[in-house]
Amino acid sequence: MPDKTVVLIVEDDQNIVDLVRSNLSVRGHDVIVSKGGDSIARTLELRVPDVVLLDLMLPDADGFELCREIRELSEVGIIVLSARRAETDKVRALNLGADDYMTKPFGIEELLARINATLRRSRPAPARLPEPSVVTVGDVEIDLERRRVTKGGRLVHLTQTEFALLRQFAVSPGVLLTHATLLRRVWGPGYETQTEYTRVYVARLRAKLESQHGEPLFITEPRSGYRFALPSPDRAALALRPASPPAGDAPALRPASSPARGRARLEACVAHSAARPARPRTTGRHAADLGTPVHHPRCRACDHACGGPK
Repeated sequence: MPDKTVVLIVEDDQNIVDLVRSNLSVRGHDVIVSKGGDSIARTLELRVPDVVLLDLMLPDADGFELCREIRELSEVGIIVLSARRAETDKVRALNLGADDYMTKPFGIEELLARINATLRRSRPAPARLPEPSVVTVGDVEIDLERRRVTKGGRLVHLTQTEFALLRQFAVSPGVLLTHATLLRRVWGPGYETQTEYTRVYVARLRAKLESQHGEPLFITEPRSGYRFALPSPDRAALALRPASPPAGDAPALRPASSPARGRARLEACVAHSAARPARPRTTGRHAADLGTPVHHPRCRACDHACGGPK
């Protein structure tokens, strides 16, 4: 029989403590209660909980600082329960290591659902489809079986939620993952509109895994979501593959842009514009006065850099 789930409640409101404790106990969870922040470190040493329910406004401690301290001591799931509703408070708590944030008053059924979602992230179910055991992109190696990530041979510390999000990217390289998809898979049903979660956690993964002057791992698709970079062998094969002309009028596939490629295309566009003779054009969205250089529709540089025909 599996061990009971241990939930640590850090809350000074006795009514909330009684309500949450009774509902968790009925469902077979073990509950530990702490009404202040002074004993958190010792509590975590004596018994490691599976989930921490943390109030931000405690009489003897700053909840944000306590959240940071818990995250430094443990990878336990942290759900903030607070009357503070400002988005800045939510983002700050998530940046300090919280896995979820609920505002008071809250429904007990929603709280139980969020606890279960946090536990699913820390105890992932076996994947239905076969997954690669190790994914390597540049100098980043993601060991999905051992839940271990290294960059340049050095171990990178990730929280449970960060690794759960990274797993979704690692098993779907090059695939557009929408905000709603990521939120549903990592945080659970009901989170599809909480896009600040994905923004915060992708930013944290970028800070830990991307190099300042290297190729990006996480590619933002505006108003849609993100794509993860292709694994190293696929990127090498793509770089070595000879370019072929498009069939008919179908546009050729182009690799993702980098700052260097963008500058080169812009320079080519300027040179192309200067080399072509002026020609009048007075209709269409690019209508111009007589004497304005017109870009050739087939110029790939113009397609990218000057707003020409797409």
